[in-house]
Amino acid sequence: MLPFDPSTIKKDDLDGIGVGLSSIVVHVKDSNSVVKTFPPLDKDQDAERRIYEHLQRDNGHPNILKYFGRCPAEYELLRSGLAFEYHPRGTLLASVDKLDAIGVSESDRQRWPHQIVSAMDFIHSRGVIHGDIGLHNLLIHNDGGIVLCDFAGSGMEGLLPTIGAGVRYSDPQRSDNLYSTKDDDIFALGTVLYELGSMKRLFEGQSSQYIYRHLRDREFPDLSTVPLPLRGLISKCWSLPGYQASDALVDMGMFHIVQKALRTSS
Repeated sequence: MLPFDPSTIKKDDLDGIGVGLSSIVVHVKDSNSVVKTFPPLDKDQDAERRIYEHLQRDNGHPNILKYFGRCPAEYELLRSGLAFEYHPRGTLLASVDKLDAIGVSESDRQRWPHQIVSAMDFIHSRGVIHGDIGLHNLLIHNDGGIVLCDFAGSGMEGLLPTIGAGVRYSDPQRSDNLYSTKDDDIFALGTVLYELGSMKRLFEGQSSQYIYRHLRDREFPDLSTVPLPLRGLISKCWSLPGYQASDALVDMGMFHIVQKALRTSS
């Protein structure tokens, strides 16, 4: 059920907050909702709707963006748009250099690696391939956690992925793949964990060509700026054949045990 009445919405009730390749995202004022609108008959819209509905069955997952439903087609302004929970802090990519200013604590940040690994394990267990994992598709929740969003172009049974990750999150040694796979998501997860652990972009300030070449040649960045227990997990995501999100979740459990032991001894 939508948390607002689409029949009463006027143009002045909407604030544009984002533009994608084939969509516009608007905030419904005085509500906790955004609506993602698409051109008429856009195939990505129906595919994304199906994926969110699939992921939200049986209460879904706390680190997946909450989907409210589809706006009725008869209301011109939001025609068939997809409604989601609003997160005013925005994406992690847009906020990574101002986390203190927006009230994100160090304890909040320490939860993020587990949250993204848990979300990845969940979607893969449901047969979903995201295809575009990155800081740009992680929203900061009001409670300081993160949620994975934007399944436009993602894949699941009966839906081939139609999107690929950006250069920082892609494995050049798999660039001959026609469609994104779970292995591609796992490589991207390694980059996300590196960026969460170091709080900086992978090969920050370097050109796409530089990043591509170093990833192709397996010249990964120094992991000394990343918390020790995360280093092995990141390396496995980048380099260990057959490594899965479920494996990463087990390793993340060990990471938390080590973290707790370090806090106890300090």
